[in-house]
Amino acid sequence: MLQFLGKLGVLFLSDLIKWV
Repeated sequence: MLQFLGKLGVLFLSDLIKWV
């Protein structure tokens, strides 16, 4: 579960960086 959340977090951060 933690790994899944971690992957989601990384994807979310990457998306944020893309939009910035």
